[in-house]
Amino acid sequence: MIVLDTDVISQVVRRSGNPHVKERIRSLTFEQTFASSMTLFELRYGAMRLTFGQPLWEKIESLIVPTIQWIPAEMEICSKASDLAAQLHKLGQPIDEADLFIAATALARNLPLATGNVKHYERIPGLLVED
Repeated sequence: MIVLDTDVISQVVRRSGNPHVKERIRSLTFEQTFASSMTLFELRYGAMRLTFGQPLWEKIESLIVPTIQWIPAEMEICSKASDLAAQLHKLGQPIDEADLFIAATALARNLPLATGNVKHYERIPGLLVED
């Protein structure tokens, strides 16, 4: 089981996406595949900023969204994200809020996070990251 970061899911959508990432994601079953509700926000936001955003979002919504178990930002995840934000801020190492919620989701479920952005997450204690 694994939590997918937004950039990993984006690889599946892109024609030019990494073929190794695409194959790895396609090999996962629904029962093994999780993502944060923040990732859903990032996917839609990223699509809707583009000129062809609506058709792209419809493709994502019909082909990608149903294949993933979406984890909502419940109290435990919000608390973890807030604590991580404060901890990293005190260390002078702030991190994007979306990444905090995605990391907190993986930590709350005790699952590894698949990402191509290892640098974004390597500062988060206890988070197992797969590149």
